[in-house]
Amino acid sequence: MGVKSLALGLAAGYVLGARAGRQRYEQIAKVSSKVWNSKPVQAGVGKARDAAGAGYSSAKAKFSPKDDDEIEAAAVEF
Repeated sequence: MGVKSLALGLAAGYVLGARAGRQRYEQIAKVSSKVWNSKPVQAGVGKARDAAGAGYSSAKAKFSPKDDDEIEAAAVEF
C-alpha cells in the first residue's frame, strides 16, 4: 500500500505542478515580452547594437591588411 500511495501522490503532484508551472510560464513570458518590447529597452538594444557595430568596424580596420604587401610582410615575420 505504501508504494501505491507514494506513486499516486507523485502523480497528483506532477499533474498539479505541471498545470501551475505552465500558467506561471505563460505569465512570465507575457511580462518579459512586454518588457522586451518597451521603448526604453529597445532604445538600449539599439545603442548596444550601434556600439557593437562600431567596435566591429574599428577592429576590422585595425586588424585587416590593406594590401598584398602587408600580407607578405606579416607572413615573413612569422
